[in-house]
Amino acid sequence: MNPLNKIHAKSLMRTQVLKLSPNMPIARALELFEDHKISGAPVVDTSGRVLGVLSASDTTRAEHVSENNAHAQVRKLVMRGGDDESDDELAEEDLLSIEDYGPEVSDGPTVGDWMNPEVISVRPDSTLPELCRVLLENGIHRVLVMDGGELHGIVTSSDVVRCVAQT
Repeated sequence: MNPLNKIHAKSLMRTQVLKLSPNMPIARALELFEDHKISGAPVVDTSGRVLGVLSASDTTRAEHVSENNAHAQVRKLVMRGGDDESDDELAEEDLLSIEDYGPEVSDGPTVGDWMNPEVISVRPDSTLPELCRVLLENGIHRVLVMDGGELHGIVTSSDVVRCVAQT
């Protein structure tokens, strides 16, 4: 018997999982990725039901990059305020009001807009080889560990490498 079959997803998974709201701005999700040194997270509704997954690679898809660039250009135009006015002359409260009501805030992309709605998961009792097959066949770097629709944890490719290196 392959000794790797004795290792299960439940022994590899991280149970402290950052969860994103579908209404969260993409910029905030990317800040959280950087703060937590991760590259993806599940997207859940208010009841905790998994709606999809957002990964850093989802945010760099060509259609999102050009869309995000368009929002950045709108932001520059809104912040400029006119040809005869420099950014230095705007008071802080003016900047806040422009940011609060500019089109880049109300129309900016959200996690729900860019997430992948296909939820790929394994059960807690899935073996390491089964888990690796799921990662490989789907070309992903993280898989949710779920049972009965409930999120129990997450296993990343780094978790797998760490486990194999320690075995």
